Amino acid sequence: NNSNNNNPSMNIADVGTGGGFPGLPLSLLLPKAQFTLIDSVQKKLVAVSEMAAEMEVGNVRVHWGRVEEMDRKKHGGVYDVVVGRSVTALPRYCAWITSLLKRKTGASGGDVDGDEKQGREEEGRLIYIIGGELEEVVESRIMKDMPLDRLLQRAEGTTDKR
Repeated sequence: NNSNNNNPSMNIADVGTGGGFPGLPLSLLLPKAQFTLIDSVQKKLVAVSEMAAEMEVGNVRVHWGRVEEMDRKKHGGVYDVVVGRSVTALPRYCAWITSLLKRKTGASGGDVDGDEKQGREEEGRLIYIIGGELEEVVESRIMKDMPLDRLLQRAEGTTDKR
């Protein structure tokens, strides 16, 4: 839903951010969204924090730790989008981040029936940038798969990532 892409309440997590990619550039493109950049290496997050401060990016916070050990009371069901880039095998990554994503809920907090606009939140989404081939069981569940070059509107064949 493109209307929510820059929603002020949109929360995006970049799991395994490393040097801040893709979370830091995305935070510049979506200044009204709130970004949480997550990594288990503190030294990388210090550098990312310094870059964000230097660029005066106010919509980024960092979380030092392993995603599978994050406090689910604080982070569970919070994120509209979780992004990652070749962190681990996709099935393992999905297991790590599933509880972070928002679930569809109605005003009562239960399952949703009825009109899209009646207190309904969209379910959280995963964007995962990878290279190589996918197993058939994983590929069968993908909503959209495209080369990174096409997504970034670059010449085809520049990268094998998707």
